[in-house]
Amino acid sequence: MDKRYFVRLERIIEEFSLEVVYGGENYQDIRIYVDSVDRPGLQLVGYFDHFESQRIQLIGNMEYGYLEELTPEQRNICFEQLFHYDIPA
Repeated sequence: MDKRYFVRLERIIEEFSLEVVYGGENYQDIRIYVDSVDRPGLQLVGYFDHFESQRIQLIGNMEYGYLEELTPEQRNICFEQLFHYDIPA
């Protein structure tokens, strides 16, 4: 049994009144162990050295703007690389 402190993703969603656009199977029960988020700008361009995959990944305006500039095929490649890691949310 893991004795580290965690917060369930469901609690974060409720606390910040977030809208779930897509929730995978049992997403509410995902345990968040790291108390910071990451904006994966460098990862979207393929740089994964020092990537903290246990953090919640937040797509901000800059990341969204970058993704909008890509073709659908290029976006798919970006997300395939990012989601290769077991990120919590």
